[in-house]
Amino acid sequence: MGNSKAMVNAVWSPERDATPEIQEICDKMKPDACSSAGVIFDDFTAIKYIFQFDNEAQEMKYSIRVHVASGKYLHLEVTESPSKELKFIGCLYP
Repeated sequence: MGNSKAMVNAVWSPERDATPEIQEICDKMKPDACSSAGVIFDDFTAIKYIFQFDNEAQEMKYSIRVHVASGKYLHLEVTESPSKELKFIGCLYP
């Protein structure tokens, strides 16, 4: 059946509406996302997100849907350590 720890790591939360805390993460990661996508985004508004806690790495993983232009979205991948240090993992755009 497999390692139960690995199974826990594979479970993402249900999709949720973005909160001010999630927007703050997006604001901090915007320069990295712009650099990765090769685009300077005027709008960078968090819309929805999912998360999971990685037991092995002891960090929170976020996947955030970000509105960047009329009808266009970016998916931002970020980790957050227990000390609240953020790490840009990547983004999908367009």
